Amino acid sequence: MSFLEDLYKRMSTYAFLLKQGTTAEWTSINPILQRGEPGVATDTGFFKLGDGVSQWSLLPYFRPTGITGPSFTGTGVTGPQGETGIPGTAGATGAQGVTGIPGTAGATGAQGVTGIPGTAGPTGAQGVTGIPGATGAQGETGAQGVTGIPGTAGPTGAQGVTGIPGATGAQGETGAQGPTGANGAQADDFKPLILETLQKDPVAIGKSAGLTGQQDNTVAIGFQAGSIEQQRNSIAIGNAAGENYQSGGSVAIGTNAGVTGQLGNCVAIGSAAGSVEQQASSVAIGNSAGQNYQGGSSVAIGNWAGLTGQEGTGVAIGSNAGYESQKSGSIAIGTYAGQYRLGENSIALGSFAGISDQPANTIILNALGTQTNAVTGVTGACYIKPIRSISNADPNDTPTQLFYNSLTGELTIA
Repeated sequence: MSFLEDLYKRMSTYAFLLKQGTTAEWTSINPILQRGEPGVATDTGFFKLGDGVSQWSLLPYFRPTGITGPSFTGTGVTGPQGETGIPGTAGATGAQGVTGIPGTAGATGAQGVTGIPGTAGPTGAQGVTGIPGATGAQGETGAQGVTGIPGTAGPTGAQGVTGIPGATGAQGETGAQGPTGANGAQADDFKPLILETLQKDPVAIGKSAGLTGQQDNTVAIGFQAGSIEQQRNSIAIGNAAGENYQSGGSVAIGTNAGVTGQLGNCVAIGSAAGSVEQQASSVAIGNSAGQNYQGGSSVAIGNWAGLTGQEGTGVAIGSNAGYESQKSGSIAIGTYAGQYRLGENSIALGSFAGISDQPANTIILNALGTQTNAVTGVTGACYIKPIRSISNADPNDTPTQLFYNSLTGELTIA
């Protein structure tokens, strides 16, 4: 009898069972088997041997290899899928591939709905008045229209002028002299009464006119005219004329004329004339003439003449003459003459003469009707336009020469 036959005969009287369960059951419980302890997965027939440390899921399966059976042609029945192995560690990221060829651009999408318009911004400051263009040619007189239907007769006119008086009749005889009357009161006796009458309450006509601190011998006519502390002997006529702190002896006539801080003995006539801090003894006549900070003893006559920053003793006559920053002692006469920054003691005569940045102590006489400016930065110069050329004059004309005496400043001819 062989060893195996003897061993089988001995063991046939005994039986022992291994720990067993389905793969799912082992995985769910995931026990730790003792060292050398087997565990069988009944649904696969595979088993694992414990090592006394690792849980079931970490133990490898034992798959004994039997004797190679006979070869079989054909396809056998597919066995059950084995348990998924433990995932390996992720490999290193490969190098980035070459960028592919860009695809063709897609079609442009439909235009979106127009957004709600934003609120309009504030109106910008008014620009400087442009130079007036040349007057166009007068058009032809149109055909006379059809005569309208006669209106109703007007009311009876006023009584005519009294006729010439007739001739004076002959003078009658002088009558007898009457008795001498009592002596009348002397003129000096009326002085207190006259002064008292002149110093009566001021005149204030209009809402808030002469509202606060109006002094004697003042006149304030119009809404808020002479409203605050109008000084003695001053006159304010027009809405807000001389409104704030009009000084004594000043005159402000026109809406917003001399509205704030008009000093003594000033004259401001026209809308916004001498509007802001007109200095003593200055004159501003015309809309916005001498409007802002007109200097003492200066004169601005014409719309927007000496508008801003005209310095003391400056003279600006004409629309927009000495419009901005006219320096002291300078004279600008003519439309747009010395309009911007006319230099100290300079003279600009004629429309558009020295319109911009004429240097100090220079003279420009301009009769061209177009802009004539001095050379930038050159003081003490004189410019005259036009000057007639005699190069092609009548041969009978006698040319003359012009001379200048640098000591007396006299121009002479010879």
